[in-house]
Amino acid sequence: MKKIHFLVIVIPIFLMSCLSKNEAKISISIDGYEKNTPIVIQVSDGIGSLSFWKPDTVVANKKGEFEIKIPIKEPQIITIQPLQSNGLYISSPIMISNGGKYKISLSVKNPQKTILNPVFEGKNEKGIYQLIQFDQYIALQEGKNSFFTASSPTELQPKIYEKIQIELKPFENYLKNGSIDKPFYDYANQYINYYFAYKSIQYINSETTKSDTTKTKEWHELKKTIFKNFPVSNQNILLSHVGKEYIDLYISELIQENKKEYDEALKQSLGQTFVFQKMKKVLHPNVFKYVALQYIDSKVIRLDYETITLFELYTKLHPDCMESPIYKKIQNQSIPSIKAFYASKDKALQSEIVVLDDSYEINSLKEITQKIQGQYVFIDIWASWCPDCISEFKYNDVLKKYLKEKNIPIVYIAFERSPDREKWKLYL
Repeated sequence: MKKIHFLVIVIPIFLMSCLSKNEAKISISIDGYEKNTPIVIQVSDGIGSLSFWKPDTVVANKKGEFEIKIPIKEPQIITIQPLQSNGLYISSPIMISNGGKYKISLSVKNPQKTILNPVFEGKNEKGIYQLIQFDQYIALQEGKNSFFTASSPTELQPKIYEKIQIELKPFENYLKNGSIDKPFYDYANQYINYYFAYKSIQYINSETTKSDTTKTKEWHELKKTIFKNFPVSNQNILLSHVGKEYIDLYISELIQENKKEYDEALKQSLGQTFVFQKMKKVLHPNVFKYVALQYIDSKVIRLDYETITLFELYTKLHPDCMESPIYKKIQNQSIPSIKAFYASKDKALQSEIVVLDDSYEINSLKEITQKIQGQYVFIDIWASWCPDCISEFKYNDVLKKYLKEKNIPIVYIAFERSPDREKWKLYL
């Protein structure tokens, strides 16, 4: 009896499937691409936060295509950023899923068009196109400023939900027929809901400035309802491209509701800390770590020592964010600048500068100009808490030189709300 020999070939699973369940494969072709120029694929950390995206620079293969495998465990949002000699192009946001394969085509031939609408093949492609269409629609409406027209809160409220339902309907249909999956539908749902919540709050704020007292109260009640139905505590709020702006509107509302407490914090030079703690209380931790860092970054221009204390507190709360580009910028550039600013606090003022302080008992601009009669005067009205004012001081040396040549004196008028009245002198 002959023996039958079996040849058993064992093929490792990673050879049978080139794609792991915990990664997505993307093939990108770019029309008008300049050879040997890398592109940057930016992948979000799951909450849509640009500042925490990790760049991956990719060079094209011999076919002129970019191929990349992105390790992900859950749906992520990506943008593709080709940097060409005629500028930086950014694709519309694209949602990818683990285990998915995608083909994306872009064109960078038009130097006027920096936002690219991709030709897309892969999982949820119909949903991607629908979101791009929604973005185009809202861009058109924002240009016309015609999202809402309502004479009363009662008239506006149903319009908000009606618009949301209209825009979500295609995604509901795609979900039913299997064109998109549940994670993508949830993403689109957040994207659209918070966009219209944001626009409605903006509309209400504009209406309250021109309404009578009774109607103003009704508008405020509707605002509370919207903030309740679309809470800032939602951990996915930043999946909406206006999520950060919506949070800003809510925080502004909190400040108004707690104005007495906020004003007291300002007197103690703790205004930033007040806002920081309010954000920490109302936001989801994953959202807070992003928004709080951006908040600190927006305040460094004021050169307040409080910002240093706040940054140290943030570092203790979120050491995991120390590799973020914004964190490194604050740590390596902004904080040293603030410390250097305060190190010069004892520096004597220049002899040609006359400090007009409270002791002069000057109550009007006319009284100031009377001290310098018969000549032109350059008057700069500013404040140490005003970022735009501070940014203009980088031109001070050039300005002073020019005015000195023309024999024109400078009068600085600072509107300060901090008890540290000496601080403003340091800018001069």
